[in-house]
Amino acid sequence: MPSVLGHTQTASYTKKLFTLLALIGLPLISACSYNTIQQSSTPLNTQSASDETDSSNSKIKELLNAEFILQREGPNKAFEPFYELAQQSGDTALIKRLTYIAVVSQNDLNIERSANLWLSEAPTAEAAYALKLQVLIKGNRTEEVATLLTNAIRYKVSLRFLPAYLEDNVRDNDQVSTIEAAIAELPPESKNNQYVQLSHAHILLLSGEYEAAIETAERLLIRVNSEKTEALYLILAFSQKNLGQIDNAVKTLQAAAQRFPQNSRILVPLMDFLVDNNQTKSAVDTFQQANLETPEKLQVGINLMRTLLEYEKPQLAINIANNLPKEQLGLSDQVEFLRAIALAQLGKNSQAINVMQKVGEPYAQMRPTK
Repeated sequence: MPSVLGHTQTASYTKKLFTLLALIGLPLISACSYNTIQQSSTPLNTQSASDETDSSNSKIKELLNAEFILQREGPNKAFEPFYELAQQSGDTALIKRLTYIAVVSQNDLNIERSANLWLSEAPTAEAAYALKLQVLIKGNRTEEVATLLTNAIRYKVSLRFLPAYLEDNVRDNDQVSTIEAAIAELPPESKNNQYVQLSHAHILLLSGEYEAAIETAERLLIRVNSEKTEALYLILAFSQKNLGQIDNAVKTLQAAAQRFPQNSRILVPLMDFLVDNNQTKSAVDTFQQANLETPEKLQVGINLMRTLLEYEKPQLAINIANNLPKEQLGLSDQVEFLRAIALAQLGKNSQAINVMQKVGEPYAQMRPTK
């Protein structure tokens, strides 16, 4: 990582250093010119400019030295020199650089220290709250999570990072429990925050409390001036489906598809729910009408093929395979494997075997023997 980091990030940063050198050099040139004319009358000013120059040059040397350590020895070794410089200067750009180095180092203590320094200089920095949040949650520091969220709300910082982090870590029960406990500790006015409510709805879904999740999600959807995210629609739809309300779930996702057109996160479950609700033609039409980029079109199509085969609709699965983009970006084995299953479901075993003979690993291990 050190060499990559140095290669990708240092160019623009070095340019800023040279800009800084130039900016510092300008007053020196002006001072020298002025002092040549009025040398006898301003000895104190000359000395002051000289001291300021020495101090600036010293700081530049320290900064360049920290950069060299970063490139030669990596982010862990470079963190302390950068931290001292950022702390002394209070410069937000340098603190952001420090935070980046901390993140690359994957050291939670460094990340927290840099986030704290950033927040001390810029208490409305959303990214700093997001970084500190992940450290606190991973450390199961419930009270501190609640305090951090409360402070962010006080400074009118968006908490959109909270549901985003929860979504990325739904399989980590400890982290989900920490978030749930932190939300429970928030004061009533903070609990009413739309992103806290969204996170709470997601936790209710994960906990199997589908009716409460539906109530919370529907309340957010009708709430004025709240962000209607795709996650909100998904939480509502999956809660409805898990309660057997498949018609309502389909309607929810169709409404989401209108708000977020060509969004694969919405289209995939929508097509799955349509097939499950015996609306197979609508599912196929939805796929064919989706104007997606090639990678997404392939992934969505492959998922629809799997769903159609699960519900024993092999001919429709083959039709989807035939309409996938020609450029299959390394996914052709998956497509042909599913085509072979469809052919087998249609009773065309010899054709299925011929198709399977052409696929590579790991699907080749599933080839039937003649």
